[in-house]
Parts: sequence; structure tokens; C-alpha cells
Amino acid sequence: MLPHQLMIQPLGNNLTKPLRLKEWLFLAMTGVLKAEAGSLLPAWGDWRSGRPSGDVAEILRLDKGIEVLPEIVSGAECVADLSSDAAERLGLPEGMPVVLGPGDVQSSLIGLGVGPGLSRSRASIFGTSAIHGGYFESVDDIGEKLSGAMVQLSATGQGFICFHPSFNGGTTFRHVRDVLNGKRCENDGPAYSSLVLHPFFEPGGERAPITHPHATASLFGMSSATSPGEVDWAAREALAFLTKLSHADLGMVDGQAIAVGGGVARDDGFLQLLASVLERPVRPHRGGDAALRGLAAIAMGALRARGAKLDVVEAYLSPTGEEIAPEEGPVRDYLGLKFDLFERLLKDSARHWDALHEVGEAARKLRENGRTGAAGGT
Repeated sequence: MLPHQLMIQPLGNNLTKPLRLKEWLFLAMTGVLKAEAGSLLPAWGDWRSGRPSGDVAEILRLDKGIEVLPEIVSGAECVADLSSDAAERLGLPEGMPVVLGPGDVQSSLIGLGVGPGLSRSRASIFGTSAIHGGYFESVDDIGEKLSGAMVQLSATGQGFICFHPSFNGGTTFRHVRDVLNGKRCENDGPAYSSLVLHPFFEPGGERAPITHPHATASLFGMSSATSPGEVDWAAREALAFLTKLSHADLGMVDGQAIAVGGGVARDDGFLQLLASVLERPVRPHRGGDAALRGLAAIAMGALRARGAKLDVVEAYLSPTGEEIAPEEGPVRDYLGLKFDLFERLLKDSARHWDALHEVGEAARKLRENGRTGAAGGT
């Protein structure tokens, strides 16, 4: 049975509660059955109301639905004491608070200083993929749900996290190097050109800010005079342009700085480009794993809600690199022209993605049937 088929099988009559791994672990450690709202509601409910919905089970034709879900909680309610049995097995003090935390996206955003009472409200994280997100105090601040976006209740119990999960992130640079036969450009400085790259290399297309299962990569303006450095730099520009599209959809205040995390946060050339494309300062986070810092901050908040005299030091969460300001003058003019062209070409080429997929499927069937297309072949 395939995983996607398993997910929609009718729940058996002997099933009491369906648990994800972290909920099962929380139960095993505390004896308390709970589910964290931020992670569960996107699949089983309505993020606006904060309540589960029976529509999901009805659409999937499940025998059971929200009636078998654990109690859904948020904020300080996601805490219980370590049981005596678990404490003995783990060698930890009985009664130690155990926190049912959010997923890695929320943890990372909080670790970058994005959240209620923190210094930032927008961030981008560049790993294998890319996450662009922000904190919103109320439902009204989000408006209509954006295409490809996810909205979660904040793990703090206050406000919402809205983010774009993009398939194509830091791997864009690796894919481009593969196209260049594995060569890494010696000159990491800017290589401005007329090249425009659409970096949708992943087989699944793209989820956000462009939402299309058949989105494919394209390179415009290439000639025999094109250098590897220009292709490499065009990939950086493309990733920065997609970041700008995401944050424009999410909504930004003029001059608002963007916190940046992930491996790319150590790439000074890309960070300078990103600031110039976004036309606002960026603050790189170079102080270790942002997700772990975010989880630690959430745990401290849970302890504080129980009366502990703790406070999250702002310097622990905020980005630790120097703020990088956007460039002005000719560089700004060039990037403005190129971003406009990037958008126009994107709209034009997107019309052909389904047709390209259709041709690709025809080619796949030929390969599977052993037909090479040689003259006279049958």
C-alpha cells in the first residue's frame, strides 16, 4: 500500500486515537493525551476559528474524524509533568515540565526573533528548500489565505504564523553547478548580465510563491558568450526575486528589515544581493541552529507561565550578523529592470508548463517502450 493510500484508509472501529509521533512521545512521557494546534489544524480544521472541522473526514470519506482526535491545545496548555515511570526510565527528575512544541518552521522563525514581543516580524530561511514567513497579530492582518501558503496558530498562543514553503531553495545553486558540469565559479562576486533564470528545478514543480505542479526551470538570454559565472549569478538573482515575490504577497511595511537564516546566511554576496532586491535591510543569523533556539525560547515561555522567573534574552534570538543595507544607484536600477523582466517572462512561460509536461509524458512512454526515435523504427 502506498503512503498516500494509507493516509485515506477508513479508520478501523478498534482505533481509539490517531497520534503523530510527537503526540505519542508526549503521551509516553507524561501520560497526557494532547495535540498542538499549530501543527494539527492545517490538516484537520479551520485556522481562522482555531477549531477542528468535520468537513475533512467527510471529503476523504473516513469512518471517523475529529471525534477521535486528541484534545487540541496551544501556548501554555501544551505542557505536562514528566511521569514517574518515564522519569525512572530516562533518569530525569519526576515532574519535570515536558513541552509539546511546534514544527520546525515555527521553531526556526521564533529562533530568528520573529513572533509576539520579539524584534522581527518577517524572515526567510534558506536550506534545501526555502521558507518565507512572518508573524501576524490577528486574522484580519492576514486577509485571504495566499495561494501555496500555510497559516498556523502561533505556538505562543498569541497571533498567527503565515509562511510560504518553497520547494526550490538553496539546492538551486547545486542544480546550476550540475548544469555547469559540477564547476564552482571561482569569482563569487556579482556577474551582472541579461540572463534571466526561473529556478524551478525540483520535479514536483513549485508550491509558493508560484503554485504549479508542472513549473519548470528556464534560462533566457543565453549565448555562446555566456560565462559560467553569469549563470551562477543569475541563479542567485532568481532566488532573491522569488523571495521578493513571497514577501510582497505576505505584506511588508516600508523599511522593515528581514531576518535571514539557513546555510545561505553565511553567503555575504547573496545577502548583499538579497537586500538590494528587497530594497530593505537584511539581518543574517549566524549563531547556530535557529530551530533549537526557538524551541528553547518556547520552553522558557512555558516555564514562565508556570511561575518561573525566566526571560528570553533578545540577543539570544535576534540575528547575530551585521545588518546589510541595500545598494543604491545603478545596481538598484539594474535589479529593478531585471525583476520586472523576470515577472513578465514568468507569466509568459507559465502558460506552457502544462504543455511541456504533456510532451514529457509522451517522451517517458516512448522510453519505457524502448522506442529511441531512430529512423525507420517501429
